[in-house]
Amino acid sequence: MVIDPNNKVTLTQPLAADQEFVLHIISNCGDTITSDTTIVTVGLLLNATLNTNSPICENQALLLNASPAGLPAGSYNWVGPNGPFGPGGLSSVAIIPSPTIPGGWYYVTVDSSTCSETDSAFVVSNPTYNIIDTITICSGDDFTYADGTVSTNIFVDESHISSLTTLVGCDSTIAEYLILASNPIPTLSNDTSYCENEIFSDMTATGLGGVVNWYSDNSLTNLIGNGNLYTPVNLPGLISYYVNETTGPCISNYDSINITIFSLPIVDLGVDSSYCDGDSLLLNAGNTGSSFDWLPGGSTNQFIYASNPDIYIVNVIDANGCSSSDSILISIMSLPTHNGIIGFDICMGSSGSIISYGVGDLSWDNGSTNDTLLISPLIDTWYFSSYSNSCGTVMDSMLINVYSLPVIIATGDTTVAPLDNAYLSVSGGEIYSWSPSIGLDCSSCEDPIANVSETTVFYVVGTDTNGCSGIDSVEVIIEAGLEIFIPNVFSPNGDGTNDELFVRGSSFKDFNFRIYNRWGEMIFETTDRLIGWDGKQNGKPLDPGVFVYQLIYSDWQNMEGERSGNVTLIR
Repeated sequence: MVIDPNNKVTLTQPLAADQEFVLHIISNCGDTITSDTTIVTVGLLLNATLNTNSPICENQALLLNASPAGLPAGSYNWVGPNGPFGPGGLSSVAIIPSPTIPGGWYYVTVDSSTCSETDSAFVVSNPTYNIIDTITICSGDDFTYADGTVSTNIFVDESHISSLTTLVGCDSTIAEYLILASNPIPTLSNDTSYCENEIFSDMTATGLGGVVNWYSDNSLTNLIGNGNLYTPVNLPGLISYYVNETTGPCISNYDSINITIFSLPIVDLGVDSSYCDGDSLLLNAGNTGSSFDWLPGGSTNQFIYASNPDIYIVNVIDANGCSSSDSILISIMSLPTHNGIIGFDICMGSSGSIISYGVGDLSWDNGSTNDTLLISPLIDTWYFSSYSNSCGTVMDSMLINVYSLPVIIATGDTTVAPLDNAYLSVSGGEIYSWSPSIGLDCSSCEDPIANVSETTVFYVVGTDTNGCSGIDSVEVIIEAGLEIFIPNVFSPNGDGTNDELFVRGSSFKDFNFRIYNRWGEMIFETTDRLIGWDGKQNGKPLDPGVFVYQLIYSDWQNMEGERSGNVTLIR
């Protein structure tokens, strides 16, 4: 071979027995520069073997045995996962955990001075556990340790070591240290009290940054709010509020605040009142044992007498310092007054009214309370009315006279030809009203003249000086074709005009004409149409007055008829 003087030349060749090797170094020219001889001795095979007690627990000793055994000390070289080990180069090594035995490949090289062999084994070092765990729990919690031990109602720090065996049989421990979470009860504001009309301050609860919970019951089932502030409910009485704090999973114990709300004193002076002039009214503020302040006057008593009209105000402060007030308007009530009764006398059979005037509660003697009383007395009657109030009663009365109705007498019933004058007359009253007024020359006269073309009944209402009225009627009969005329007034005064009363007409052939005075005495009679009455009786002139005539006649067909009426004699 060609030798490079800068590189080592290695010859590898299997040998079965000792053998001598000669090395010749020859130059490029073929000349032998130098040569050397070496003898290779072939030793016996060792068949090195490594035995272990694997698998082991990491806290157990690892036993390693190499064969062939019995070689001199130093013939065994050990290498593990962490490098060479094994003092003395012995064939058996026991490795003590420090603190644990590492798992992995382990090697042993057996050197017999002529030969060396290496073997290896994979060591399984199962872990063991010595766990230390610090656990934070809530005060009062229960806890189950790793070995199943249960601790209940824990209120102080505690610890426990659990001894366990792994699935591969290695003994382990778990040391658990329980630390109570810091979750103190929130700091609350003080118990306090209010009057129900005051503005309430918020209650305060100071915690450690968790959620502050407010409850209305000490069983903490009725949550009413969260947060550091809560406004108490305005309900009279003692109300307790319960507060705790939730921090993470932990809930603190609770504390409570008592809020007392006092009801206001009830002050009732009553409804506005009045008293009679000259009297006074007792006012009672109630609430015995409280303090009082009255306006006007500044009295500090529970009772005062109100003797002047005014608005009275009282402020009451009770033993709890709560105050209420009330007011009442007090006025003076005058005595009732009666200003009289106004009414008018009435006529028999009529109705009327009377009116009472005054101040107070009115009452008539018949029980009516209306100002106006309707009346219809049959005789002269007294009527009484009174006015009352709590200060007294006053009374007045009035006599209502009942006047008889006037007797109205109307005369002038007659039969005339169409549009002939009929002379009517009335007596018994002071004022008259005729109806119908059509066909009359005057509807308010005592002696109107009627001139109508058909039979008409005239009614006349007469009113006397008392304002009472009566009524009568006369009938003017119209007979078409009958030409009989008897004046209803004449004046036998010798002036040549209407000095005699004649029956005139051509529709009758015979007649009997008679004149009667008001006593029914006949004072004149004639059957001769040329003879008239001159207003005399037995040759003596009669005084003016109303007389009754009677005419009995027969017409040209011998049909008989009769007519009567009044005739007035004037001078």
